[in-house]
Amino acid sequence: MAAILRDVATGVEWRLDEGSSWIVGGTPGCDVVLDDPACGRRHVQIEFASGGWRALLLANGGSAFAINGISVGRDELRRGDVLRVGNTLLRFELDDVPPAADGKAVASRREPLAMPQSFEALHTLFTAPCPTVDAALVAARAGEGLLRFCEIDDPRKRRQPSEASLPPRKPCADRRARLGEAFQMGLASPWPVVRAVSAHGFAALAVFGGSSATLVSLVSHADASVRTAAARGLAAVDPLEAAPRIHALAPAPPEACDATDAAEYAAQLHGIGDDSLLDDLLRRAATKAFDESRASARICAAAVLGEIGSPGAVRPLRTLLFDAAEEVRAAAVDALRRAANDDARDALRSAIADSSPRVFQAATRALAGSHDPLLAELLKKALRATDPADLERRARYRRALEDVTGERRGPDPDSWL
Repeated sequence: MAAILRDVATGVEWRLDEGSSWIVGGTPGCDVVLDDPACGRRHVQIEFASGGWRALLLANGGSAFAINGISVGRDELRRGDVLRVGNTLLRFELDDVPPAADGKAVASRREPLAMPQSFEALHTLFTAPCPTVDAALVAARAGEGLLRFCEIDDPRKRRQPSEASLPPRKPCADRRARLGEAFQMGLASPWPVVRAVSAHGFAALAVFGGSSATLVSLVSHADASVRTAAARGLAAVDPLEAAPRIHALAPAPPEACDATDAAEYAAQLHGIGDDSLLDDLLRRAATKAFDESRASARICAAAVLGEIGSPGAVRPLRTLLFDAAEEVRAAAVDALRRAANDDARDALRSAIADSSPRVFQAATRALAGSHDPLLAELLKKALRATDPADLERRARYRRALEDVTGERRGPDPDSWL
């Protein structure tokens, strides 16, 4: 269906019914031109794709972009949402007329390039020098293609009778040796993406009958993506060897802390099932949550606690919901979402009272579809107490009620009261 943007202050409307994307900005060439000094030249792009609407903040957009008071870079749009572009409020509405796709946006997109599929071609591309970022991306894609050859000559597999007439494959040892040499070259690449693919390659070789010795050495590699891939492979091949090494990595020291990596290590250790190491990891993460002065370290601790997910892990996460740093509170909400137990859901209910729109949205989305009547009543109570002139907050509560209950009652927040 087509859409309408309406200036809340002036009532001016723009109908979005031709094409598949529209630019909102302050220059005459834009589809929606705003007379607002705080609006960027090309501020926001609104798109219709895959049957839905979404908004994207453009690189030269100037000040931030918000939907229902929540600063975003990209998000879906729903009927009744209030968009803040610069200092201008725009209400997003829908009608029943479908937009006419003119195909321009589709034609401008680049189609993915086909990659050669033979072993020799992929091997040549992966081991070629990578002087530019484009060359590095081509090498990485070639490396991903090589991963399927790690298992193709597995001696444990029996050839089907229908394959009897096919030419014999290259000896397994020769193929694996060449793969090992290629991935070893990839580890010395100056490009992180190539190093990461190489680490995945060693993990695949180990899983399909190779040695895990290289993975053991890579677990302490300087590159975080290499460490993570090596730890994942080692956990699959030799859990007893992997457990203490992964335990030493998660959570990482504050100066080298990365929440995604820490969560990955915690998930691997949880999967191995060493209770003593897992209990010690819980204690270490809880200590970081309470005692670390760096927000990055507390975020790292939250990620680990979320992967552990036990009632003992939820207690320190509740404490982090009251942290002074918004990003730490948001990380705690995300961790509670991943914990996915009754204690975690109870803690998430309390997070909807957070003054930060970002934390509020994260909490309500974590509880989306829960059909929790208590939470719905809390949201309705907050909606009743909101000033009718605060359009962004009212739209935020309306959208949260839609997420939690799974119902759609139209753009008017009062329909929920």
